[in-house]
Amino acid sequence: MESRDAFRKGFRVAWSERRIVAVEIAWRWGFWAAVSVLALATLALWLDSVPLSSADIRNLRAGPPWLVAATLVSILSTAAAHAKTALALSLLGSFLMWWIVGSAVRARIGTWLVGYLASTARRSTAGDFGVMLAYHAAWFLVTGLCLFIADSILGRAVFRPGSHRFFSQASFLSGSVGIAAILLFWQFFSWLLSLGRSYAICEQTDLLTGLGLSLSHLGESLVAFLAFATTFFLLRCATFLLGSLLVVLLSFLPDWDRGRAVLMALPLAALFISIPCRFLATAQSAGYLALTRQEPAPAGAAPGELPS
Repeated sequence: MESRDAFRKGFRVAWSERRIVAVEIAWRWGFWAAVSVLALATLALWLDSVPLSSADIRNLRAGPPWLVAATLVSILSTAAAHAKTALALSLLGSFLMWWIVGSAVRARIGTWLVGYLASTARRSTAGDFGVMLAYHAAWFLVTGLCLFIADSILGRAVFRPGSHRFFSQASFLSGSVGIAAILLFWQFFSWLLSLGRSYAICEQTDLLTGLGLSLSHLGESLVAFLAFATTFFLLRCATFLLGSLLVVLLSFLPDWDRGRAVLMALPLAALFISIPCRFLATAQSAGYLALTRQEPAPAGAAPGELPS
């Protein structure tokens, strides 16, 4: 199948089965709502654990500015260990929620899409859930590794020890090349993982086997895969830029209502970005599955009903 056919089929599936897009939006917004509640609860517990003496409270209420600042520094330095523990637990809880709940939801969506493309009702299996668990674990691992390497490159290129300048032209150029190479590697690996996930769900196998299938078929349809992935990447970038443009335009309003307008525009911009991006993500997943399916749907068959 050519990239244009997969592109059209992906958009047709996303438009025909808009409840999949609704599920994508609902679970992501639900996740961020849960993360916000977890962060507020963690902050409240941490503030409750901060040691405050009567002298500290008196200094914070009626002390001069320099004494208030010194008291705050003393309190926060004492509570730094508690803050690190609270932050680590909050991040761990958020990661586990994304890993488990996100894997379950996306495994269900993947089986829906496969059933739709194959014109048959297919049920989600534990194998599909395992594929998504492995997919998210590999993605987080490689993303963390890329961020660590990027931080090391920036540290050497910008903050050079023993130098009176932050960076030289040569170090800036080498650092830029290194960051660009890391971004390209990360993008390629994410794209390869998406292909492996699609093969694994279509063939009902594990992620490693799916990655092997994607590598073995790259030579046959590399141009189609690259064109398909690049098109959706550019569409997502355009959607993000259009949503950000709304906030930028509102920043040119008069001073008396600029802040209020920007605060009102932020959730609207997030919603404007989220809906098209989730629609594009659904179309891209359906297109990947259409590209990786080994057996085409029977000729003249009507699209299959999604399982309830």
